[in-house]
Amino acid sequence: MRRFYKISFLFIVTILFSNCSKMTDGFSDLDTSLDYTPLFSEDDVSISTTAVDLSDGDWIFKQVYEGSTHSPIETTYTLGTDTLNYSFVSLKSVNVQELTVTKGFKITTSCNNRYEKGMDENNKRKYDDFAKAHGESLVWDGTTLIQEYSYSRATIDDYNVTTAINLAKASYGSAKRNGSCTRYIIKSEFGNEIYYFAKK
Repeated sequence: MRRFYKISFLFIVTILFSNCSKMTDGFSDLDTSLDYTPLFSEDDVSISTTAVDLSDGDWIFKQVYEGSTHSPIETTYTLGTDTLNYSFVSLKSVNVQELTVTKGFKITTSCNNRYEKGMDENNKRKYDDFAKAHGESLVWDGTTLIQEYSYSRATIDDYNVTTAINLAKASYGSAKRNGSCTRYIIKSEFGNEIYYFAKK
């Protein structure tokens, strides 16, 4: 009987401390807003990992980026067959997706995005005039362009999701998870970008 108790105890301990047990995490609500805020607190994850293993089910993905530069970044804006060359000095972006994971496939079922691009007065004027000439209406906060858009088309292995998962394996990336493998945070040492995954 004593031996049976020892085996049962070891079996229970093995289940409780397995890498990705199926216990519910019991954490607070997720912040799926487009306010550049974390999806959840970094205190929720404490285990370093190089593998983002998304089990089958429904997940929320959030990418938050905030960056600025002393030297303007040259880029282009294309409408139809016309292209405008312009520059910007700061960028903030957030991407929130609902995912359904099935047999390893990460399927985006909805996606919401927000971008804030800061530029000087000259580039704002060029950008705004170019858009108006093509019938586009833009939203500005001073010299910061604000853009939001959503879509609900199904996309398998979205670029941002794949980037986050690959970053966890890279030498310049770092990732942490919780004990039940239902929450992940991934960061790059080169930028101000953070990726979050949370199981619903």
